[in-house]
Parts: sequence; C-alpha cells; structure tokens
Amino acid sequence: MSQATMEDDDTAMDTHDLKLSIPETSAEGARSGSPESGVSTPRYSEHQSGSKRLRTKDGWEEVEGGSDPDSGGPNRDDEPGTSVRLLNVTPAEVRQLTLRTKAACSELADVIVRLSRESAWTDSKELDTKRKRELCDQLRTIQRRLDRAESAPELESLRAYVAFATEQARPATSVADLLDDELEVILGKVATSLRSPKQLMALSALSRRFRRLVRQPAVWRELDVSSHRAYMTDSLLLRQIVRNDGAFSLLRRVNFNGCTRVTDAAIRKVLALSGKTLTHLYLEGCALLTTELVRYAATACPNLQVLDLTACASVDTLEVLRLSDEDWPKMRELELMDTGALAGRVPQETFERLHAALAERRERHKEQKKAEEEAAERAAADAFLPFGGDAEGTGAATTRAIAASDDAAPENASAAATNAPAAAAPASGSDAAEASPSEESALVACRRGPALCLDELCEYVNECHGRLAAWGEGHQVAACDHSMVAQGAMSEHNYVLNMLPDCGHVICVECEQKSRVNMTRPHGADHYVYPCPVCAQDMPEPGGFTITLSQ
Repeated sequence: MSQATMEDDDTAMDTHDLKLSIPETSAEGARSGSPESGVSTPRYSEHQSGSKRLRTKDGWEEVEGGSDPDSGGPNRDDEPGTSVRLLNVTPAEVRQLTLRTKAACSELADVIVRLSRESAWTDSKELDTKRKRELCDQLRTIQRRLDRAESAPELESLRAYVAFATEQARPATSVADLLDDELEVILGKVATSLRSPKQLMALSALSRRFRRLVRQPAVWRELDVSSHRAYMTDSLLLRQIVRNDGAFSLLRRVNFNGCTRVTDAAIRKVLALSGKTLTHLYLEGCALLTTELVRYAATACPNLQVLDLTACASVDTLEVLRLSDEDWPKMRELELMDTGALAGRVPQETFERLHAALAERRERHKEQKKAEEEAAERAAADAFLPFGGDAEGTGAATTRAIAASDDAAPENASAAATNAPAAAAPASGSDAAEASPSEESALVACRRGPALCLDELCEYVNECHGRLAAWGEGHQVAACDHSMVAQGAMSEHNYVLNMLPDCGHVICVECEQKSRVNMTRPHGADHYVYPCPVCAQDMPEPGGFTITLSQ
C-alpha cells in the first residue's frame, strides 16, 4: 500500500472519530477537477437555525446545535445518549441517559445545598453558581432528547425525574426580586388583614428597605388601632405610629373604637394628615373627645361618608346634627347613640330640643320624598302624551292621553302603546329599590347632600318622647311615693325626678339609689343589673342615660 493511500485512510478515520463538519459545496460552484464535484450532498437551508450536518460512517446526519463558540469544544448534544435525530431509543441509550441523569441530579443537589448555606458572595459561591447552570443545561438537553423520543414505559419515570429535578433547580422568587410597588401592595394587604399597625411597623427592623417601605402612603389605606385600645395613648400614637413623614396622607378608614385614653389632639393630628381622603371615621367609646374635634372634622374631612360617635358622652348631639345638615355633602351614616343629649342625666328641655330637631329633619325628608314621587308621576304621565306633559295633574294628563289616542292616527296609537310599558318599567324598578320601613324611619334630610341614616336614633328618641308624654298625661308611671305626689301635684316638693328611658317609669333620685341595692347578676358572673322596682326591667347603669324631669 502506498504512502498516499495510507494518509487518505488516516484522514478518513480522523474525520469519523471526531465528527468534523464538512463544508458544503454546490455542484455548480465546485472545481471541475475536484474529487467531490460529482457527489450529490443533502440540501442545507439557512433557516434551520441551530442545526449542523455531520458525516459519519453511515452517512450524513443533522443534529441540533453546533459547536459552542464560547467554550471551543463540542456541543453537549454530541455526547453519547443525546442524539436527537433518532426517534427510537435503544436499551443501551436508555442506560446511558439514566446514568447521566443520576450523576447530574446528585451533583446538582449538592451544589444547591452549598449555595443555600452561603449567605455572602464568595469565589466558591460563584463557582457553584456556574456549575449549577452547567448541570441545568445538561438536564435540559436530556429532557429535549426524551421529549423527541418515542413514548416507552421505561422512559416515563426518567422523564418525570428530569422534570422534577429541573423544577427544583429553578430559583424561587424572593422578596429581593420584587419591585417596591409590588411590595407596597403586599404590605397594604397585610396591614388590612392584621388590623395592627404596630405589628406591620415591626418589619422596619428587617432592613433599610422595609424601614422605608412601611412608611409609604400606598401601604396605609386603613389605620385601625382598636386592637391596642387598652393601652393606646396620645404619646404612643404620635411617637411610634403617626409621624410627620406623610405615611398616612392617603388614609380611607380610621378606627379608634374603644380608645378611652386618646384625646382630641392625637386624632386631630391624624385628621390633619389624611382629612382630604378620609371617608370612614370610627370613634366609638372615645370618652375624652369633645365637640371641638367634630367641628374640626367638618372642615378637614369634606369627603367623610361614615362617622361613628357612639358613647362619646362629651360630644354635643345637637351640634353634630347641625354640622351634618350644613357640612359633609357626602355623609351617608351617622351614629350618635349615647352622646351628649343621650348620656348621663339629661334635662328634659335638652331632650325636647333633640326631639324637635329630629322631627323637623324627618318632615323635610318626607317632603323631599313626596316631591320626588310627584315628579316621577308627572314624568310617567308625560310619557303617555306624544305632545308633552301638562300642569293639570295626573288625572287630567291621563284624560288628555285617552282623548288624543282616540283622535290620533293608527301609527300614533301604536307609538303610545309602545311607550306605555317603557314608562311603567322605571316606576316598578324604583318601587323595588325603595327602603324598608325600618330603614326609612332612620333617614333624615340634609341640605347639602342625600338623606342621612341615623340608624336607631330617631326611633329611640321617639319612644322616649312618647313615655314623657305619658307622664305628662297623668298615666300611672310613678315608681315611688315621691314621684306619685309630684305627678298628682298634691303638694309642694323639691324632689329630683328621673325617667327611666327603657321602661318609662319615673323615680326620684333618693329612691333610685335605694333600689340599686337590689342588684342581680343574671347575665353573667361579673355583670350586675339593677331591676326597676315596678317592672323589674333593667335600669340604666349608674351614671347612665336618664331624663331629669322639669319641676
């Protein structure tokens, strides 16, 4: 054998072993003297991105990917067990894929454990991160090979194992990956669900970022300190929660229910920061609040819709009613039970003024509602008339509509018949939307806004006023001899008489104190009640609401 023949054989052997890529030359562009000028090669399309042709001893084969230009070595798809051109997987290739998968997953698990234990960024952590990416690339290569292979029972478990390992190697999203806007939304949800600003503000100890985010206005849409009512004071509220950083400038709801140690100064500070956006203000049980705070809220909170002043005994009920009539155009609900005119010993004159104020606003509401109903009836009657409405009343309008329908053309009659159901439909819908009788009795008129709901205030005041009328009419409501003498005007007396609002009996102060000795505990071991000496109904607590009758 000649030396040239041996060199050709060695060249062919090296080409087979290393799978060198042979550049493609067309038959037209080949030189006439080339030994491959007459060889027909497979057509290659440049649109086949990421593929190359390899010449083996069995012929040409196209595989995905090419040589890695960065590493300078062969592509991982060229390794045994990763041929993606063949769809049939041999048992030997299954064993190779299994061994490679187990080795990659075992090393990947060790790398993930090492990375989780290292908090600071070091050279070893950088090497482990690089190795993790390489192992994930190997698993993705094996996964692509399994996806292209024909379905076989022995490959299903391997495919599930590779998918699980790839999913576990995927980095989980941490707090550091979230944007500030996203964290503000999350912290806002936490603030609403916790209902404890102190617990949310404790997150400021985690990092500087949290210290800054917990004081952002977007986080605070609601401030609820009712869970800290036992120890909430002005100093605690102003030093630890409310500051001059604008964190509470976008509040919608503020809840101070039960904070008996909070005064006007602290709540006024909150209203000064968030008054423009505030819609709900709950101050139930804040016994230290005064009417001055309500006057300030009338100017600082123009968008207020719900105000709860229940059990604020130092707040003037009549003044709040006046402010609700002249200010707060968006006010919908107002709670005034156990306020100034309904707390403690209230003079009969003060209670009479409260009743008169509520009666006047109730009458105004009825007049407004009647005017609205008449306007709706006129609009419904006008809908029957093709030439417009009249000012003679609903009956005249109906008569004219009938006469017009008799003299009109057939097309006008059909048009009137078509308009009649359309006009009747809104009326039936409005009737269905009307408030129930109990809700209607709680509504009063407002000069600057819609009807205001006072909940049970109107009904309660009316009941107490009816019991006062029974005393004035001479009904037997006296609960002691002194009140009986005073009611019958039998002689001059200097007794201070109080009417019990729940049962309507009248008793003097001395007899009331004596009857409170007979206290019982029917509602619990720690709760005392004081039965009325006549009907045994519970009397108000000591210092509770009673009406002091005029001499």
